[in-house]
Amino acid sequence: MTLRARVALLMALGIALAVLLQGGLGYLAFRRLVLHDMTADLNGFTGQTLRNLQAATSLASVQASYEGYVVHARILEGNTVVHDFTGYPDRLGTPAAGPQTIGPWQVTRVAFIWHGQSYVLEAALTSPEFTSSLHNYRQTVYFTAVLVTLLGAAVAYALSGYALRPLRALTRVSSRIATSGSLHEPVPVGGGSGELHDLAVSFNRMLARLGEFRDREARFTRQAAHELRTPLTAMGLALDAARSGYTTPDETLDILEHEVRATQHLTASLLILAREGRLAQREAVDLAEVASTGAEAAGATYRGPAHAMVQGDGTLLRRALQNLLENAARYAPGAPVTVTVKTAPAPTLKVEDGGPGLPDSALRYLGEEFYRAGTTLTGTGLGLSVVKHVMQAHQGSVTFTHVVPHGLQVTLHFPDT
Repeated sequence: MTLRARVALLMALGIALAVLLQGGLGYLAFRRLVLHDMTADLNGFTGQTLRNLQAATSLASVQASYEGYVVHARILEGNTVVHDFTGYPDRLGTPAAGPQTIGPWQVTRVAFIWHGQSYVLEAALTSPEFTSSLHNYRQTVYFTAVLVTLLGAAVAYALSGYALRPLRALTRVSSRIATSGSLHEPVPVGGGSGELHDLAVSFNRMLARLGEFRDREARFTRQAAHELRTPLTAMGLALDAARSGYTTPDETLDILEHEVRATQHLTASLLILAREGRLAQREAVDLAEVASTGAEAAGATYRGPAHAMVQGDGTLLRRALQNLLENAARYAPGAPVTVTVKTAPAPTLKVEDGGPGLPDSALRYLGEEFYRAGTTLTGTGLGLSVVKHVMQAHQGSVTFTHVVPHGLQVTLHFPDT
């Protein structure tokens, strides 16, 4: 069953339940009103009959009728019927004292004294008009419920078709995507508002984001394959040179060791980038200890407190700092490098070098995969990209600014804990 049919069916069922509920309540109110009138007539009959009995010389002389009603009544002395007016229905049994309802009958039982003897008057009243009216009312409710339900279903089906047009468009686009694999076919949004409009907008945003991810993945795969091919080619050439006798075994091993380490470094960077901003673990990390230890190992100057705690992954933070220090050593050889940690207003880690710096046109590209500033071809082009992804995983950010008179400052901004 289609969604349109289900919506129409649910609306039709809702209409039917509403009509039946309203009709049922009306039926009960009508029945209660009629029974109230019959009870009043039955009480009037018993009152009139008792008055007639007081003046009658015999029980048989009393008539069992009241304002056009035929009342079925009998008089009992104990459990013995001494007079039956018009055939009291035995199926009604012995009623309790006072008026009560048994099916379409209103029955009552009244004790009285006649000529010094105790008797009981049992009376039962029904009306064919009453039964017929209730039957007709029920039939009217059922017929109205069926008719209104069918009309409601037709109207609901038509309206749901109009309301679900964005959803049908979404289905068509989804089918085309499944067939063609293209993520560049957005759903027509049109005007208006509402949940389906918001769904179409969200779906288009999802398509755009998936398209960006797929394009980025394809570009990343091509670039990664290209970068991995470089050390593999170098290792192949080294082996060919060794076989031809152009290099000694020690020279070949040195070349292979260098290229293997470069490949390991590249692979580790690619694995970090593949995490897409997810942390494998989150724990308390002393940022000051990470910075001071890294600065000492790289021959840089550390400035900051003895301790500065942040939440994150210590291994990734050490890798990010190592990349920044290696970057400074590569592009600013011999220049002083300073690592600074601050805790207020929020934790930050700065790496500042006194190198030649970069033009403004290059700053905006820093952090992109495989981007190399300047004309140098050294490095993998992944160092700053890894730093950027590490900070994204820590819900932080990275900024790149100039140092006066020259140099580059990279600042890692951590969320305030």
